[in-house]
Amino acid sequence: MISAFSPNGARAAGPGPPGPRTRAEKDRGRIAQTPAQKKKKCKKPGVGKNRGLDSCLAIWLYCQAGNQKEPTVDAQRKQALTARADILKAMAHPTRLYILEELAQGERCVCELHAGTGADFSTVSKHLSVLKNAGIVEDEKRGLQVFYRLRCPCILSFLGCVENVIQQNVDRQLAALGR
Repeated sequence: MISAFSPNGARAAGPGPPGPRTRAEKDRGRIAQTPAQKKKKCKKPGVGKNRGLDSCLAIWLYCQAGNQKEPTVDAQRKQALTARADILKAMAHPTRLYILEELAQGERCVCELHAGTGADFSTVSKHLSVLKNAGIVEDEKRGLQVFYRLRCPCILSFLGCVENVIQQNVDRQLAALGR
């Protein structure tokens, strides 16, 4: 079999495995992008591993400041709705709701939350991390223990509203059954 490569390693003409491609060859397969599209994309607010809502929002706003185009009202509203959805997603687990109810009574260490949930320490820590990254809880290390507390206690009024919706749904279903 005849090799498509010369002894010095350069690519020879003819069939054979593809060799090093030139810049022009690489660019031919790419879709043309505008300069704005080539900019590094920023993460949306409230998204990102090991980032609190405030720091992520600040980074996102900083990246957006570089854009020349003023965001439209619809874009701003979409961003606000996305930020709200991220917070709701962080609360959307029974164990996390339990943790929020416990923290409503005051700060707790991870060991107390672990005992109440019956889950592994790593699982409880992961749930706390999700809540912390969403900006719902904050922590404070004291010695070897980490204590958590609600960062924004008004979240409890939201949970009360959820309870009202549940009660109204139950009442409506009972009325439909004639009870």
